[in-house]
Amino acid sequence: MFSGRIVLAILVLLIVLTMLLILTALLFLVTVLAALATLLVLIAFLAALLIIVFLITVLAALTLLTLLTLLTLLTLLILLVAILALALLVLILIVAHFPLRISTTACRKADATPHVVITE
Repeated sequence: MFSGRIVLAILVLLIVLTMLLILTALLFLVTVLAALATLLVLIAFLAALLIIVFLITVLAALTLLTLLTLLTLLTLLILLVAILALALLVLILIVAHFPLRISTTACRKADATPHVVITE
């Protein structure tokens, strides 16, 4: 009914398609995890900013801060925001690097698979 070469070609095709499906699923999972990690960092960043603003407001309301103390707190707030932004940038760059490496590896593996030529 079917020759051995056709069955072999169909099996190789199924194996290659299964491997590509698994690689695509892994790539999607890594991308989703990277997006979640970035979202968590953004939420933590905003929470830290809100806490700092709240603390400055409470301190200003409870005691009559001098202008110098207020400027010092504002400088510390700006410094903390800069450090958090830099950490967020580094995290985004690290996370954005991984899907690119996985996708190029998948492309190299897909290019390296032997092509099946069916001749009768």
